[in-house]
Amino acid sequence: MFNSWTFFSSPPFEINDFPDGILIVHRGMPNMHAYLSNGDTVSTKPNSSKFFDDLVPVEEIFRAQNETAEKEFKKELEKQMNFLRPVVDEQKQMLYRLGYRLASDGVSYDTYLFEYDMNLTLTQEVQLERIKTKPQKMFLRDSTFYLAVSFDDEPGFLMFSNPF
Repeated sequence: MFNSWTFFSSPPFEINDFPDGILIVHRGMPNMHAYLSNGDTVSTKPNSSKFFDDLVPVEEIFRAQNETAEKEFKKELEKQMNFLRPVVDEQKQMLYRLGYRLASDGVSYDTYLFEYDMNLTLTQEVQLERIKTKPQKMFLRDSTFYLAVSFDDEPGFLMFSNPF
């Protein structure tokens, strides 16, 4: 029998394709960094979003005492803005990133689409009022966004056109 247990839970940084380089992103952070093949680095500018705040430094790492505390902590994290991997529209030379957070009802999600130029400057943002499920993955084809979602445990897609 164990008297104590430990766990480590952290969303990983992800590497994305980016024209002439790679893009480093994190699910819980709005910041993005592009490393270009010519040796240049491009990073997101300070955010001026009306939907999420700039990063706040973490003063202390949370330590859960039991499984219930871990679940409560993760539920609180869901109330903060989380992000999917960005997608690049090479024709328009824009990058799009979907953000989401647990809505005030504690069941549905508020979903947002953020548009960035290729210098990673936030240019436009909009709340997608009709999308209330937790998004998992998104891709873009011919100016149509495809969002992978689960409908009663069945896989499916929500499709929407560029709202900008």
